[in-house]
Amino acid sequence: QQQQVFIQQQQQVFIQQQTMKKILFIGALAFSVAAQAQSSVVFNMLSSDGGMGSARYMALGGAMGALGNDASAASDNPAGIGTYRSSELQIDWQGGLMTRQDPTGIQIPNISYVHVMPVAKGYQLNGFFAFQNDSWSGNQWQSIESNPNERMVDQWLDASQGINGPDELLAAGLLGAYTAYQGYVLEYDEDNNEFFDLSQGLPSQHVTLIKQGFQSNHLIAGASLRTPQLSLGLSRSYSHASAFEALVVDEDGFSGYTSGYTYSQSDSMSITGASSSLGVILRLPLDLQAGMRISMPNVASLDWYSRYRMTARTTNNDPPFELTDKQTWETLPGVSAAFSLAKKFQSKGFIAVEYHRKSLPELTIISPISAIGIGQDLLDDLVVVEGVRVGMEWRKGPLAYRFGYQQSNAGTQFKDHSGFQRGSVGLGYRSDQASIHLALVSNYRQARIYNPINSDLWTVNALQHQLVIGINFRV
Repeated sequence: QQQQVFIQQQQQVFIQQQTMKKILFIGALAFSVAAQAQSSVVFNMLSSDGGMGSARYMALGGAMGALGNDASAASDNPAGIGTYRSSELQIDWQGGLMTRQDPTGIQIPNISYVHVMPVAKGYQLNGFFAFQNDSWSGNQWQSIESNPNERMVDQWLDASQGINGPDELLAAGLLGAYTAYQGYVLEYDEDNNEFFDLSQGLPSQHVTLIKQGFQSNHLIAGASLRTPQLSLGLSRSYSHASAFEALVVDEDGFSGYTSGYTYSQSDSMSITGASSSLGVILRLPLDLQAGMRISMPNVASLDWYSRYRMTARTTNNDPPFELTDKQTWETLPGVSAAFSLAKKFQSKGFIAVEYHRKSLPELTIISPISAIGIGQDLLDDLVVVEGVRVGMEWRKGPLAYRFGYQQSNAGTQFKDHSGFQRGSVGLGYRSDQASIHLALVSNYRQARIYNPINSDLWTVNALQHQLVIGINFRV
């Protein structure tokens, strides 16, 4: 009751402070330590992108580094372009099937062209370009609790212990608690030098929403020289990728000045850069082929955008508060490599396996967040990204039956959606002038994330099905 009287006495002070509360101390803004784990998830989703491609490439699980004859595989090994015998234009379409997540719509995951130039008997020089597009949006995970015995407000109160005023709250990087203060969920008592809550008691309902996703685009061009014993390839790729993670918490049914609120926090990151790749395919005895590729990246530009928003339901219908920040710096992504082996069964088909490894990124070259150590802490959370691919094709006349599997570990110590498994089946029909390919692809991702209220582990699963259709025209 005493707290209620104090709150009523302070209402006029709250109104007078409203203008001041909307001032953003952008100069003092930095990424919060509390958001570090979430942001590392976003960062690593960019590192374990499984990659889209042609229907044939997807049906075989992307295990084509030792085989080639598909421009989509040029990102795995540019030497594979040397296996083409005739020039070819390839276009693929992809759409989501039977999925609960936001529909990606129909998109073109791959468009490519390969030009064959015979040089001498047994030798040819082939050039190519390919555009690849990939996107993924996980199922929106939701938790609804009635009459919970915990509340998010206590997390912000605990974070603000020992902090003398809102300016120190912001300077300490406690952006969630600072947003709660500016959004009329917390208030500061200057006489006692402590924060207190404007939403009294426990909520009658608590709702939590979590969502993740990413999108990437790659433009690749290069050339490959074929000889009787091997193929050598060189490519240059330009990439842009973006990822996001969003958290929404809604609590309602409080007593006091603030009866409820909706809090949202999102991190999004985009990276733009280029890399050069060198690859080789060796033709070995017993109808074996081995492929190797190494990619050296250039310095990449990375943009990190954070957004915090609080919409409180208050006695005076106060407006919402939003805090945003954008940071840009440069980093050097890790070197990546791939090793593949394929066994051919004359004209009847093949089996192929492939291993991919992406090393840790180098230290940031220009980082505005390094002063508080989070840039290094973020890198310390990362682990090497490794993946395995297996593909099989069996031919009978003009038809080809395909199966594939692909797996990648998570790129961080946190168990998040950056790791995935992908299974696929496909069918192809080939004629003298064109060919048609179909692939049904299922992507499974599993995450374990922390409950923002009590740090319990939650499991977030996402299953996505895609149908990819491709047409190849021989020029």
